[in-house]
Amino acid sequence: MKKFALYLLLNMVCLPMFSQFMAGSQFNTITVRGQASITQSPDRILLRITLSDEYCAGPKENIDALTALYNDALIKAGVDKSKSKLTKEERTDLGYTTSRKTTEMISRIFQLELSSTKQYDTFRTAMISKGVQIEVIELSNSAIESMKQKAQRDAILAAQNKASNYVTVAGGKLGRVLRIDEDLETFTPSESTGGEELAEGVSFPLISNDFVRFEISVIFELQ
Repeated sequence: MKKFALYLLLNMVCLPMFSQFMAGSQFNTITVRGQASITQSPDRILLRITLSDEYCAGPKENIDALTALYNDALIKAGVDKSKSKLTKEERTDLGYTTSRKTTEMISRIFQLELSSTKQYDTFRTAMISKGVQIEVIELSNSAIESMKQKAQRDAILAAQNKASNYVTVAGGKLGRVLRIDEDLETFTPSESTGGEELAEGVSFPLISNDFVRFEISVIFELQ
C-alpha cells in the first residue's frame, strides 16, 4: 500500500510538469516547407545527321549543297569541327531519272556531339531543308549530382527564409534546426520527343532539359 501511495503521489507531481514541458516544446517551434527546382541542359547530346539528295528539287540542291548547309550550321551553333565526323557515304541507284539526269542518290552520315539544348536548337534551325534527317543517339549530363545537391540546399534556404519572415513579423527570433524531413524528390532526365515540323516536310526532334525538384519540411526552434 505504501508503494502504491508513493506511485500516486509521483504521478500527481510529475505528470503536470511533463505536460508543461511537452506544451512548451510544441509552442516553441515553427514548421515550414521549403521547395526548390533546377532545370539544366544535358552537356552531351550525340546526334546522327543524314544528308540525302534524293528529295532535292534541282541540280543546285545536291549533296554538296547540303554538306555546305551542314558546315554553316556548325559555325552558327558555335560547334568545334572536332565534334563532327563523317561516318559513312552511301551511293544508291534509284532506278529512275530525276531532273538532274541521274539515277544515283548520295547520302552522307555524320556523327555530331553538342554540349547544350541551346546549341542544338541553333543547329537544327540552321539545318531546315529537305533531305536532312536528325536522330538523337544519346543524352547525358555530368552535373546531375551537383544539381541535386544544389536543389536540396536551395530548398533548405527557402524554408529558412520563410520561417524568418514569419518570426520577424511576429516579433520573435529563429533558433536552431531541430528536424528536416524530405517530402518529395523528383528527377526527370532529359529526353528526345517526337519531331517538330519546322517547315513543310521538314521535322526534327525536340530535346528537353534535365529537371530536379525537392520539397522538404523543417522544424525550427524559437528563441
